[in-house]
Amino acid sequence: MNNNNNEKLFHAYIFESRDQKLIFDEALKFFKRLDPREDKRNLLVVEAEKDVIKIDSIRDMIKFFLFKPILSSYKLAIVKDSYKLSDISSNALLKLVEEMPDYGKIIFLTSSRYNLLDTIISRTQLISFESESFEKSDDILFTENFIKASLNNELSFISLNRKEFDFYKDNKDYFLNLIIDSLAESKRNIIISREDKKFDLKLENLIKLNRAIEKISEVKNNFKLNLNYDLSINYISIILSEIKL
Repeated sequence: MNNNNNEKLFHAYIFESRDQKLIFDEALKFFKRLDPREDKRNLLVVEAEKDVIKIDSIRDMIKFFLFKPILSSYKLAIVKDSYKLSDISSNALLKLVEEMPDYGKIIFLTSSRYNLLDTIISRTQLISFESESFEKSDDILFTENFIKASLNNELSFISLNRKEFDFYKDNKDYFLNLIIDSLAESKRNIIISREDKKFDLKLENLIKLNRAIEKISEVKNNFKLNLNYDLSINYISIILSEIKL
């Protein structure tokens, strides 16, 4: 993406990849194109505190955009791990995106666009950096094995891998987002008629995937109400087992 007068710049972007370091580096490159001087006063990086992006961080972002850029035409805010936005933060960000000044730009970094509000997605430009050669992490491989076992109704997978599941107990949202991302990837494959290793490319599977993603998203949201983690994992396995291949 070149910063020239002929290029249309959007006010908000989603950078999507399972490689979070890659998209953060790309976001910094984008900032350099906006501001060749790389004046850090024109850059704000928003990160989660205790695994959540709180409303205070969004208020800081609003204050950041109140003032015009210094010796530049643009200011940029990068939201790392944007799936960690709280509901109130997401809604406040939506309002900011809708009322962004001409000099303001925001980049949401996420492993999957589906982790963001639909209303935010519809108001941003998506740039996916995912590639077929992406080397899957141990987390992704374990998630896919869990999904595969659940699809085959192998409920013993949970008890046999209890230590691994316990590992994610302190980062429940992250683990459930991995499950949702994997299902969302299969959903995209069905929509564009690409080969998918987990599901047949049938419309009925697309409908079942939608339902599963909705139910698992509900489980993730209910963690805020102190939902039992172990029972939730068993419930998710049952949800997945109801998708017939």
